[in-house]
Amino acid sequence: MFSDPLKPEDLFCQIASSDYVLVLFVEKYKNYLSTKFYEIINLNKFIIYIGPKGDVSDFIIKNNFGIVINDDNNMYNVLVDLFIGKKKKVFYPSIKEYSYTEVTQKLEQLFIN
Repeated sequence: MFSDPLKPEDLFCQIASSDYVLVLFVEKYKNYLSTKFYEIINLNKFIIYIGPKGDVSDFIIKNNFGIVINDDNNMYNVLVDLFIGKKKKVFYPSIKEYSYTEVTQKLEQLFIN
């Protein structure tokens, strides 16, 4: 089901009310960790990333922020396992180091030093 694009002020309310966030990237953006990405993480939402391997997929896997689907694994089997299969995902990531407080403290240290 498709709908009109959300207004920027409504986007994160919609994400906050969702169970998952689907992120689709093409080769050109495989290393692009935008500020929106960190805002999604701060909402503590499970990310389903479909795209090529790169900084984004590595970051998701390293921090247990969700699942990565790319040419190296089977999208159908991964999604079936996630939604109706044997491997219901328990999601308890550690987002403390990406919180606004932690990031602000790191920035302060950069300016002080």
